[in-house]
Amino acid sequence: MPDKDAVVSGSLDYDAMLIDSTERKKKKHLECHNVEQIYADSMKFDFSSIRFSGAFIDGGHAYHIVKPDSEKVIENIQRPGFVLWHDYGAVSDVGLLIHQLRKDFRIELIKDTRLCFLDLP
Repeated sequence: MPDKDAVVSGSLDYDAMLIDSTERKKKKHLECHNVEQIYADSMKFDFSSIRFSGAFIDGGHAYHIVKPDSEKVIENIQRPGFVLWHDYGAVSDVGLLIHQLRKDFRIELIKDTRLCFLDLP
């Protein structure tokens, strides 16, 4: 992850705190051998360099970050695949992007959560 100085201007303060958190960087999904959490600057990461059929988008919440993250994931994900977005309905631009993407994709809100789901056959 980038340090605080590398955060794109306009990011939410909470995003900067998460990027700098050494505790979050230590977390691994050791029991899930088919899950890899990528700690990288998603604005620079080459999504075509990995093979994946599922993605959980929970990074930068500002529109200029979540939009290219989502576009890169949808463009590079293996089919069939799925995408989950976190923080829909929170104070962020995730909801704005989801409403725009729903013009082209069938994205569903998971009831009683802040998660949205896209199935890509």
